[in-house]
Amino acid sequence: MSPDEKFIDRVTQCIARPGPNAPRGVQHSILAQAARLAQSRPLGDEATAPSGFDPAAAALFEGTVESAYLVAASDGPLTSTEDAVLRVIVGIGCDGKVSPEQIEALFGELVSTQQRESEEERVAHIAQMITHRDHQHEVLRIAAIMARASGGVRAGERALLERLAQRFTLGSAAVDAAIAEASESLGTV
Repeated sequence: MSPDEKFIDRVTQCIARPGPNAPRGVQHSILAQAARLAQSRPLGDEATAPSGFDPAAAALFEGTVESAYLVAASDGPLTSTEDAVLRVIVGIGCDGKVSPEQIEALFGELVSTQQRESEEERVAHIAQMITHRDHQHEVLRIAAIMARASGGVRAGERALLERLAQRFTLGSAAVDAAIAEASESLGTV
């Protein structure tokens, strides 16, 4: 069964706009903003020239995608809707500049990493990469959108969100807020 296109459009809009904790005047999500910086990674001979590349932006993208993937995979194989939402996250996180082959390679790496390392190891790694409070809230928000997109937040998804919040040293209230925002933004799924 293919995902509802109107729902995927709502998810796209929800992920692209700033979260509720964003400063006044911000028009794009931290993930969308990070995409612009992460995509300016220098190549070849340009590697020594000033490029504007921001390694923190790249870490934010990677941590956000992996967090969403871990939530989606926490209750079994990805559904078609979870796959579509993950592709939206990657698309926004790459500023639309990613080929289908690159997406498949990224998904393959996520699966491979999940097979090599425990979920707890991956959550700890994400927490090491994402240290800025606003970014941590954004990662939780997008992971909660993923959980909500699968038809409601299941126990395993909630537990993963809680572990992530704990590693970020955020309380359960941050998880509650992220889930509430996702539910409000997406409406009934």
